[in-house]
Amino acid sequence: MQIYLPYNDTVFWEEKIQPHDTFYHEYLHSVELSPVREYFTVDEEFRMIATESWTKSFGAGLPYETKDHFEIVDGFFVIQDHRELEYLNILPSHLYPHSFYFGEESIDLSGELSGERIRIQVVHHE
Repeated sequence: MQIYLPYNDTVFWEEKIQPHDTFYHEYLHSVELSPVREYFTVDEEFRMIATESWTKSFGAGLPYETKDHFEIVDGFFVIQDHRELEYLNILPSHLYPHSFYFGEESIDLSGELSGERIRIQVVHHE
């Protein structure tokens, strides 16, 4: 698993992963000013799979429609997903908190990486 800076061709952070590892990122939406969490897992073939989106509001670029399971948990609208992603591009800003979580680690994306185009990607090293 990497946080990669594609415009600098630099790996900012890297950690070994196993199938079924999970991670998520959480940010404050700049328009709705509400927290958003997006959860992912690594499958048996080391693919990144989006599993859930947690939001407290809809619209303004937030998910609002689902064909899968939908529920409300602790005031969040939880939308089940199950999409394979090659990578996740993010542009964090110092104006709104944005963090990445993997296992016991958390990385403040809105701090040192503010304004940097970053890519979260699963890289399988044999």
